Amino acid sequence: MRIGISLVNFNPGRMGGVESYFRSLLEALQRVDAENEYLLLCDERSLGHFPLTAPNFRQQLIRSRQPLPYRWSVSLVRRLCGIDIRRYAIDALKLDLIHHPFNIMSPKQSGTPVLLTVHDVQHEYYPEFFGERGYRKRHDGTVASLKVAKGVIAISSFTKESLVERYQVEPDRVSVVLLGRDPRFVRVEDPEELAQVRAKYRLERPFIYFPAASWPHKNHAGLLRALRLLLDRGEFDGELVMSGIAEKAQGSIDALVAELGLEERVRVLGYLEHRELPVLYSLARMLAFPSLFEGFGLPVVEAMGCGCPVACSNTTSLPEVAGDAAVFFDPANPEAIAQAVGSLWSDAELRGRLRELGERRVASFDWDRVAREHLDVFARVAAGKLTGK
Repeated sequence: MRIGISLVNFNPGRMGGVESYFRSLLEALQRVDAENEYLLLCDERSLGHFPLTAPNFRQQLIRSRQPLPYRWSVSLVRRLCGIDIRRYAIDALKLDLIHHPFNIMSPKQSGTPVLLTVHDVQHEYYPEFFGERGYRKRHDGTVASLKVAKGVIAISSFTKESLVERYQVEPDRVSVVLLGRDPRFVRVEDPEELAQVRAKYRLERPFIYFPAASWPHKNHAGLLRALRLLLDRGEFDGELVMSGIAEKAQGSIDALVAELGLEERVRVLGYLEHRELPVLYSLARMLAFPSLFEGFGLPVVEAMGCGCPVACSNTTSLPEVAGDAAVFFDPANPEAIAQAVGSLWSDAELRGRLRELGERRVASFDWDRVAREHLDVFARVAAGKLTGK
């Protein structure tokens, strides 16, 4: 097969978990598939951003930054005729299919069979997190993309159910492919490496770890209020360490920390180097993950890989991902969060049991398996056999 993967309008460093997904998928495809030909369809912003090591993978520039008269004509054609002429540059490549891995097609027209990966449709459940304009952009883009796609990959059964329920997608068009764990997320045992990170971030007390951007659905406020309850009851003697929060968003987190009187118990580390994340998981007594909404929930799998016991929300995809290897709670209820987190924090036997269950469960979250399942869907879409599974 001659397979195109669209990176048109990809925004490096600003796409969160979906960027991590694609990096891991691309690495795995290069490991497991030496037969098919792959073209990464890049615009000027994404060109050269992903390392290619296999000879059957190469990049193809799909220009978007043309001289001004040309750009004006492209814009005029789009407005007057509803046609994105970039599709013709892609169609000329004579691909067997084109995979759009980031929720929405770009460009949104194709004469080539299209496979779309949908990570989540959070905007349908929490439209207030996006504003009217943001919601409409996501909703309309999803509708347009699903209309064209011959097949769809959903990264969890929950996401597939959401597509069927909210967008009336035929179940047979949607294949569920659970994601994998980056193989770098394993328990760190090196005393020197552990000591360096502990000293760098002054991690002197035992701590709960919560890695998440400051998006509303991540629910930092719920976890902070639960921490206040635990402290008031004398059931917590450590710290909460949070990472992944942009500097411009830290002010609102700091304000709530101050309002709750948690300044001595909460550490906000901002962005970490990628190599430091497994060390943080390995140092932490537990992961608390109070997210209101996840299409998958990679931090849960990362924590399990590092031997870090998990307490997480009982909503959306998280029970599917965590299975029997976590303590669950209602993320909308700070008291429920406090009870679950407090029980795991104080019970060494429970932590040991969940650590063992997590290590067994995470073995199935393998990126080579993910790549092979993508290959199966690629072949079925290219052949017009659209039955999902």
